[in-house]
Amino acid sequence: MLWAITTSFSASAQTNLDSLERLLPTLNGKERINVAGELSYQYCFINTDKALQFGSLELKLATEAGDSASIGMAWNDLAAAYISRGEFQTSLVLNQKALGVRQRLGDSLKVAASLGRIGHAFFEIGELDQALSAFIRAVKIYETNNQPVYLSMLLNNIGSVHQRQGNEPKAIEYFEQAIEVAKNSGNHGNMIAAKTNLGSIYYHHGDFTKYKNLLLELVELIEATGVREHLATITMNLGATYLAQGDLDSALHYLSTADTLFEAKKDKKSLSMVKVDIGICYAKMKAFDSSLQFLELGKKYAEETGSNVQLKHVYEGFKDLETERGNYKLAMEYLGKSLEYNQLINSEEINSKLAEMDVRYETEKKEKNLALRDKALADAAVKSKNQQLVILLLASGLLLILGGIALLVRQQRLRRERLQQKSILALQEERLRISRDLHDNIGAELTLITSSLEMLSFKASNADKTELENIGSYSRNAMGQLRETIWAIRSDTISVESLSLRLMDYAAKLCKPLDIASQVQVSGGAQRALTPTQTIHLYRLCQEAINNAVKHAHCKSLGIQICVDAVQIAVDVVDNGVGFDIDQTSQGYGIKNMKARAEEMGGSLSIDSAPRLGTQLHLRLPLQR
Repeated sequence: MLWAITTSFSASAQTNLDSLERLLPTLNGKERINVAGELSYQYCFINTDKALQFGSLELKLATEAGDSASIGMAWNDLAAAYISRGEFQTSLVLNQKALGVRQRLGDSLKVAASLGRIGHAFFEIGELDQALSAFIRAVKIYETNNQPVYLSMLLNNIGSVHQRQGNEPKAIEYFEQAIEVAKNSGNHGNMIAAKTNLGSIYYHHGDFTKYKNLLLELVELIEATGVREHLATITMNLGATYLAQGDLDSALHYLSTADTLFEAKKDKKSLSMVKVDIGICYAKMKAFDSSLQFLELGKKYAEETGSNVQLKHVYEGFKDLETERGNYKLAMEYLGKSLEYNQLINSEEINSKLAEMDVRYETEKKEKNLALRDKALADAAVKSKNQQLVILLLASGLLLILGGIALLVRQQRLRRERLQQKSILALQEERLRISRDLHDNIGAELTLITSSLEMLSFKASNADKTELENIGSYSRNAMGQLRETIWAIRSDTISVESLSLRLMDYAAKLCKPLDIASQVQVSGGAQRALTPTQTIHLYRLCQEAINNAVKHAHCKSLGIQICVDAVQIAVDVVDNGVGFDIDQTSQGYGIKNMKARAEEMGGSLSIDSAPRLGTQLHLRLPLQR
């Protein structure tokens, strides 16, 4: 796993911990309870055995004293130790006990802290709907009480939930919010965690060099700030990145370092992940005995944590080992087990509840605005009614009728506004439902087809292997287009800037291997909102233009300029390639489809080109004022 839910735990210098341990026996009463709790809390990232030892002492002393607040804190500290060990079910039970105590005491900030850790446990178990619910409840409390340190942590965690679901645009949005809040509050630990999570998206897009450089920068930041609680995770991610790039020696170095750090903490979740990665590394080195040894250890820890995410990763590791050994039938069986756990992680029930929670959270501001408008209209109606009563005493019944008509019109207008609001919310829910169906059904089938083709190609003859690889390429392309469509329809609006970032990534993937310089520039209203329909049409148009330039233009540079003003969006795609004679070249389906898309949006598309003078595509799309 290349990213992790973050917590508010921190590690003090060992000298300070030694001083606290020496001080503890000399104390009595509340002071002794507090120091035992501080030792338990601080040891979470250093030595979980000691964290449990001092947490148990804290609970014993608090119980003997009959101090409810201290008992709640003791449950909390013990839960922190267990979650650091990767024992999420135990942590969940203890955090729920702490939550109960804190709710009875009415301590809202402590309630929020327990909710955050409950969300963490649910996330690791795979209960994403429960995790998001707990995180959102905690966020509301921290926002109300102006607690930016904890708020940045929770925003980061919500981003991780969306990333686990596959909603990368939403995940990026929350990670960037978390980074900004952490930066403004001076919390280096939360900023490092959020940047690590944001960087993991580079990894999943295959941009390993960019991700690796980010991780190395974070290591330098850790050394400069002394905030070391995320060092083990970052080191593990560096190892995984080198492994993905095929640098096995560097991968084994960083993974072994992370393994040592996690062993000291007895973090079972992370130990499972890192030992499986080490096992995969040894498998690729053809050291099969060592590979099997580490994979078995990874499986042991995964089974102890009960995490479907870890178990999925374990069977992926066994699949890689048997593939390297040439045992393709057994490798296929392990692939099947991995896909089974993947289905459990992304089950329809979980995604349904998660999407429902997402809609509820995203529309909260709309509901608040509607409530304010209702109150204003109600106040206006009361005022109007009072005025009508005065007029009734002074004037004729005709004015009473007119007042009644005015009130009826006002009520009908209010009813129409409410129906419109409900229609907007229903449309949002329908978009989410469609995107879930695409992801869960078609996406899952394409993933299974692609994985099966990859396994079959290992055993095929050269001729058949080529054909299977071609089919696999078609399947992967279909999966990419499916993800792009899901991205476009999930939100009611998408900014021009978000579209430009997608285009930048797409252009770089095609141009970089061919040494073609590419850039995307935006001028004017970068935050101008586009509808899902406008977004997908614009993206497909530019995608086709990029493909044509890369395949046919033999260019050295490719530029996309997006200019937004009050009345239109203008997109120019320019390359310095060989060009062509427009009058002598028939327009294929690609150009016809591009013009059809432009016309469907009420816009226009024109192409300028000449031999040896490159090609310029000009798209103009009117925008509503």
